[in-house]
Amino acid sequence: TDKIPFTSHIVHTIEHGPVGNTFPVDYTSVSFYYSDSPNSGNFQSPTNELSAVYLPDTLFLYPQLMSYGVWDKINFESGWHYNTGGMSFIYAITDESRLQVSLREIPHGEYKVFADIRKFKEGCSFSVWHRQNQLTPWNDTFSISEKRMESLYLCTMVASDFQNTMTFRFKSNGQQNKFFLNRIMLVNKASKLPT
Repeated sequence: TDKIPFTSHIVHTIEHGPVGNTFPVDYTSVSFYYSDSPNSGNFQSPTNELSAVYLPDTLFLYPQLMSYGVWDKINFESGWHYNTGGMSFIYAITDESRLQVSLREIPHGEYKVFADIRKFKEGCSFSVWHRQNQLTPWNDTFSISEKRMESLYLCTMVASDFQNTMTFRFKSNGQQNKFFLNRIMLVNKASKLPT
């Protein structure tokens, strides 16, 4: 909202990512400038092509930015464990715990769903559901030695007005009662990206 004086040109940047602008993003904005004389150089009228908003083929959902509902009881801790552009969450669960992630802000379409998780000694089992439909088999995140599963394929699902959530259900086994989530990736099936 501040006035920024300039004489011949101006460059406006915005910081993105936790450090060093290392997280790829695409911002859309509108700016106005006022001149004391008409523009005598190349003038370009706005068109639909020039004003189109770019929608990426791959969307990343980070735990600290997700809107979600919780069933039963889930405790969590967060931290910067990997250079993903977001924080990782470690959820402490029960067998009745559910984490319902909102997809209301996701453009409608059919997506391949991938998870960036870590397997570790306290890892529980999880399954992804869409309303009452189980989309994935039970995935075990227990491992004696810690290892990151950066692009674990989960399922294909549709995001629409009436299908706008995905739910993680959990199973514990004694001390194996935690779920380590770095992020969720949604890849639009209509894209030509290799997956």
